[in-house]
Amino acid sequence: MKKIMIMMALMTVTAVVSIAQPQARQRTTPEERAKIQTERLDTLLQLTEVQKTKILDVNTGLAKKQDELFRNNSDNREAMRSKMQEFETERENSYKEILTKEQFEKYSKDREQLRARRQGNRQGAPNEGRQGNRQGQGRRN
Repeated sequence: MKKIMIMMALMTVTAVVSIAQPQARQRTTPEERAKIQTERLDTLLQLTEVQKTKILDVNTGLAKKQDELFRNNSDNREAMRSKMQEFETERENSYKEILTKEQFEKYSKDREQLRARRQGNRQGAPNEGRQGNRQGQGRRN
């Protein structure tokens, strides 16, 4: 009887510990990230099919460049930051050619709001209505 109780206790502890472990983030491919970015823009800007195709091409190309950058320069953060800024400028210029003036203005406003939220988060401000999924930040009811 004691052995059964000890086994059940060990099994319970093992189950609780395994559930409590943070789940490893699944790495997405450049194509998956590009598709997610394009879908987000489509939701925000109601893109035409032609625009979606062009935006997806831009996002895919830049996501592949970013992957390459991360693989080859993980030790040089300043070089990575500089390159990422170049990629962002390239993205902005491409979007400016693809989107209408109104769409680009809406996109730019959304980017500024995102940057402001990120700045606020870095300075210790709480997320504004956003639920995090980092360890310890589960959804609370």
